[in-house]
Amino acid sequence: MIHMHVGQCGCQLGDEFWVQMQKGFRNTGVFSQSKLQRASSGGARSTESTAMQLLPPAVFVDSEPKVVHHLRSTPRASNVVFEQSGRGNNWAFGYEGSERLCELTMDSVRQELERQRTAAHGFNIVHGLSGGTGSGLGSRIVARLREEYPKLCVRPCVRVLAHCCCGVWLAMRQSRKSTRD
Repeated sequence: MIHMHVGQCGCQLGDEFWVQMQKGFRNTGVFSQSKLQRASSGGARSTESTAMQLLPPAVFVDSEPKVVHHLRSTPRASNVVFEQSGRGNNWAFGYEGSERLCELTMDSVRQELERQRTAAHGFNIVHGLSGGTGSGLGSRIVARLREEYPKLCVRPCVRVLAHCCCGVWLAMRQSRKSTRD
């Protein structure tokens, strides 16, 4: 399974997921037991402190570099795809104005598929439903994956309606603050 994290929301959620996975492997000892096996298959890499790190089978995509430059989950450099300009919270611009970014993403997906020795079962996609990159480019990537890999399962498994949720959360937080003051 290849995991794809698209847009700021998808990248931040995916990054936290893979950071927690790395912690879980280290804390349970599962990762240390399979160290040699994973290292030989390219699923892990040694760091300076001799601790092994999980390389997530994931592709991180955003139209701005600010989020992907701060990833803590250490994905492969070839699996981090970004451009220098945002999509301005515009679905249409994210969908229609991202041909190059979509092509770069599909190249990264092909490379990740080649790395996986077993047959891939499909794709899990995490993206936001609002904004431009997560919603627009996320929709375009889902369409391309279904077109290029019709026999693989394409699951947009986590879709986040970020603006509404954040607006409610911020309103609740501000009302709590005002009642304390």
